[in-house]
Amino acid sequence: EVLVSGPVVSTSYHENTKANALHKIQDDDTIWHRTGDVGWIDEGGKLWLCGRKSQNVATPNGLLFTMQCEEIFNAHDQVYRTALVGVGPSDNQTPVICVQRVSDYSPMDDDLLHELKALGQQQPCTRNIEHFLVHPKFPVDIRHNAKIEREELAVWAGAKLKLIKVPRAPLLVMAVPIIAWLYLLAGLWWPQPHVSLVVIWWIIFFLHFVVHPLQILKGLHVAKRVGHHPLYIACMTTIFGATYWRALKSVDARVLR
Repeated sequence: EVLVSGPVVSTSYHENTKANALHKIQDDDTIWHRTGDVGWIDEGGKLWLCGRKSQNVATPNGLLFTMQCEEIFNAHDQVYRTALVGVGPSDNQTPVICVQRVSDYSPMDDDLLHELKALGQQQPCTRNIEHFLVHPKFPVDIRHNAKIEREELAVWAGAKLKLIKVPRAPLLVMAVPIIAWLYLLAGLWWPQPHVSLVVIWWIIFFLHFVVHPLQILKGLHVAKRVGHHPLYIACMTTIFGATYWRALKSVDARVLR
């Protein structure tokens, strides 16, 4: 891990003892800051960064570093950027290269796949990477708009490759909104015999035509993690509400099927 010290490095976090314990190291009169990045210094004294320590990928063939692997594939003229992610238990991950093409939303084609694999075979660190997926637009940290959220990409990649467990709501729970829709439709053709049934009809109407559409925005954020299309998410949320996507919040790239 890369540690830094100097006059421009803060000596502590403001009123955050937990962060100080994790990231600050007292060395006599010197305070070292743990950057969270990994790297090495060559014989000429140059520092080579390899990526975030938390985003290293531990495979059966050894440890892979994000920046070290990604730069190999970023050299391709049809590639805007790539992201190395790991799917599976933290000590035995399947490496996946996610690709964002120069022309957004262009799918993976056989020629590009062959060329990327050929690039990977040229370097020892990428020789055993077998999975390549095109992602339309990488999720990024909103504070920087550039820092790739590889943890989210790992969930997406695992779902795409059908390697991880993607839970679904129980059928009995999913049946409740369907029954409610049938009740709404029935009320259009057959008059309700009691005022209480009319009140229930309007409550269901409000839930389906007001509450459910309001849940679409949150549903987009959750269900896109596992690769669901925005139009599909909008339709399913309109029909089932949060019942459709609530179970997807717990998807973990480390939990295999």
